[in-house]
Amino acid sequence: MIEKDQYTKFKLSPASYIIFIQTDKILLLKRQNTGFMDGFYSVPAGHLEGAETFTTCAVREAEEEVGVRIEESDLEAVHLMHRYELNRPFIGDDKTLNERMDCFLLAKKWQGEIRNTEPDKCSELQWCEINDLPEKIVPYVKHAIESYRKGVFYSEYGW
Repeated sequence: MIEKDQYTKFKLSPASYIIFIQTDKILLLKRQNTGFMDGFYSVPAGHLEGAETFTTCAVREAEEEVGVRIEESDLEAVHLMHRYELNRPFIGDDKTLNERMDCFLLAKKWQGEIRNTEPDKCSELQWCEINDLPEKIVPYVKHAIESYRKGVFYSEYGW
C-alpha cells in the first residue's frame, strides 16, 4: 500500500491499448528500443495526447503502429485498469506518484492489412492463441487480457 506522505504530487497518465482478435488469436507485438520492457510482448498502445479521448488515441495508435484504420464506432472498451508502477514509483525528482489509467479497447473490425509500421520500436508482430500467451509478455497487459477473457471490466494492478 502506498502511503500518501511518500509523494508530493499526483499525476495520472492515461493510455489506450488495442486488442485485435482474429479466429481466437490475439495480435501481439514484441517491444524493442523503447526503454520499457524491451523483448516482451504487448498489444498496440500509446499514451493520450492533449484533447484526445481513449478511442481517438486508439484510432491514431492503430494506424501508427500496425498500419490499419479503425472507426471509433468499431472500438469497444472491454477493460479499464488503474495501475501503479512498482518498478517506477515516482516520476522525476519531485516525487510525483506514477499512476496509470489504461483503457483496453477491442477492435471489432478494421480496414487494411496489419503490418509492422514501427520496426524501430517493434521487432515482430505475432498472432498468438489467446488461451496460450507467450511467457515474455508485459505482466499488466497479460492481466488485462485475462480480465477481458473472464469478462472483468475493471481492475487495479500493482498496488
